[in-house]
Amino acid sequence: MKTNLSLILPLYNVMPYLTRCLESILKQTYGDYEVIMVDDCSTDGTYEAAQEFVLSHQDRFKLFHHEQNQGLAAARNTGIVYAKGGWLTFLDSDDRIAPDYMRVMVETAEKDNADIVVADYAHVYEDGHEEPMGSLCGLTTESSQQEKIAFLRNMACCKLYRAEFFRGMGFLYPEHIRRAEDIPVTIPLLTRTSKISLVPQVLYYYFQRSSSLSNCNHLDTDLGFMEKTFGLMLERIAPGFETEIEYRAVQEFVYGMTSIMIQCGRTDAEIRTMLHEFGAKYPDWKKNPYLSRCVRGKQIFIQTAGMGLIPLLRLMISARKFMGKRFLR
Repeated sequence: MKTNLSLILPLYNVMPYLTRCLESILKQTYGDYEVIMVDDCSTDGTYEAAQEFVLSHQDRFKLFHHEQNQGLAAARNTGIVYAKGGWLTFLDSDDRIAPDYMRVMVETAEKDNADIVVADYAHVYEDGHEEPMGSLCGLTTESSQQEKIAFLRNMACCKLYRAEFFRGMGFLYPEHIRRAEDIPVTIPLLTRTSKISLVPQVLYYYFQRSSSLSNCNHLDTDLGFMEKTFGLMLERIAPGFETEIEYRAVQEFVYGMTSIMIQCGRTDAEIRTMLHEFGAKYPDWKKNPYLSRCVRGKQIFIQTAGMGLIPLLRLMISARKFMGKRFLR
């Protein structure tokens, strides 16, 4: 049976958060949707709870199960296969969406004839504190495609995709990469269409939990994920956005990877080697015009990294705890 919107919901050991997530879906003010849940071998009762839930909501919710744990990318890909909606959106199972998320996103897409719609989101912390992220960076639907490619966040969630456009590109999530797997899908899709609409409204609530994949403990043995994911992205993007992609590379390597390496206890020499290799690939990166539009704290961090002053960067990372979460963002 055809439906207008398919929400893809991967599940893996999220029993404490599942009810909150599912209730946020049930509260939607939009009616023409289906939910494709894909359990990736949960061991904490998540799958059994999802089975019980589906029994009461078979009209909208469908549940699929992996026989072996394959990761978030594979769960999303399974959802894409079974989704029947004309629009696709993704929700992580420890997050929640605003009651009017679906309605606003679909109405915006149809009004603007957009291929992609992007909404703002907020971080929600374990103490209940919510922090709007301002993730659209002041951009509007009328902003240039170049600016959108440079500044929009790469996360799969808080976005709506025209299913025909998404599938037509053939960009599945890379199942051999277990972190930053959004980058080789989101960024290429942004480069492949100029029909991108923005909703300057917090509609997605991204829960920050210490046990999530973003925790550095998952990365102690292999930090090569960014080279893999960025390399795949470069294979998929449309030509003509070299300056914007260079800026994204600065964000992911000079800022992001440097920060991760510091927090994971890598040596100054290892970090300088990474930055030297980056400079060999992007020799003029310090002249990128988008750098002047970073928040001041991040600008200082990137400039300091460019000078190789790793001990000072370590102090900046430590100071972030006392200067607020927006520092260095």
